Amino acid sequence: MFACAVVRLFEQGLLDPDAPLSDIVREPLIPNEPRLAQISARRVLSHTTGLPNWRRDQPLALQCAPGERWGYSGEGFVYLQRAVERLTGQPLEDYMQQHWLQPWGMTRTSYTWRPNFNPAYACGHDPDGKPVPKSRPSEANAATSLHTTVLDYARLIQWMLSPASESGASGAWWHEILTPQVMIQPGTAWGMGWGMERIGEGWVFWQWGDNRGFKHLVAGSREQGVGLVVLTNGENGYQVWNNVLQHTLDPESRIFTWLNSI
Repeated sequence: MFACAVVRLFEQGLLDPDAPLSDIVREPLIPNEPRLAQISARRVLSHTTGLPNWRRDQPLALQCAPGERWGYSGEGFVYLQRAVERLTGQPLEDYMQQHWLQPWGMTRTSYTWRPNFNPAYACGHDPDGKPVPKSRPSEANAATSLHTTVLDYARLIQWMLSPASESGASGAWWHEILTPQVMIQPGTAWGMGWGMERIGEGWVFWQWGDNRGFKHLVAGSREQGVGLVVLTNGENGYQVWNNVLQHTLDPESRIFTWLNSI
């Protein structure tokens, strides 16, 4: 969701995909790190920043030079979030509601917890089926705090599948979102925010969600004109979405095997 919003900023000329984010975010992400100037929005979206997924309790540091290799990074998305907030002059939640969620009728979607979610939220479960505490974020996090429903999120997948003239994006950028930015292994790549798996002459785009107690998968194929959204509230939920994926988009899918390996 956030990646698609960033690509729209590229289209509008508000953000250069290859400009250093350090030119926008005044506070240095990593003090005295000259390679920080090599981190751009394109590298964040393709997960080639060299940043770890999360810093945990350690000081943030590059794990490799930006652009050297693929490495999934929530830290990178939070850094890009700070740049977007500075460019737009709005907190992420406000910007996304105004320019994406409300225009697309995604009324049950938010990066922060809303009181009207309380009567109808899904509780997560551990591998033994025991409930786990539900997070209720008060601040938006582009990498991890999105709350949504299957029907709402399907609108985003529909946007990804639609012709450029209907999606509101120019043909060039609509195509660029799913142009491989980095090859991870034969048949597996990463575009702008989306994982990509080679299927015949085309690609399946996908993304997974993995927070404690929840396992999700969204995927689609422009060639087939088919998309899917699978949200599960259990640590074992991958068993569900793996079966759905193989029965809808790709019976030989390697996504689950690859995710398991990393």
